[in-house]
Amino acid sequence: MTNSHDAEIATVASKLVATIDKQAKIMQQLTSIGKKIEDHLYSPESEKIDGLLRILAGGANTAAIVSKTPINEIRSLSFTLYSLLDDKKKEAKNG
Repeated sequence: MTNSHDAEIATVASKLVATIDKQAKIMQQLTSIGKKIEDHLYSPESEKIDGLLRILAGGANTAAIVSKTPINEIRSLSFTLYSLLDDKKKEAKNG
């Protein structure tokens, strides 16, 4: 196995980790927005809260849309990493 193959595997693995981290941060934002919405749902001032809930709903929608890109990238990087590791295994087997 050449060093370039190992370097490529390391690069893809690093990108995969970074993308998973990015997705986790987006999910944390969605969780935070969800908790804020839940906190305000049962407020005695619910009529005054409607504007805030609209803003929170918009933020949740935006975060959901933004999260699609990392998920697709995670799928792609995972497939690439599997392929590179399979190639490395085949090459090692064939000597």
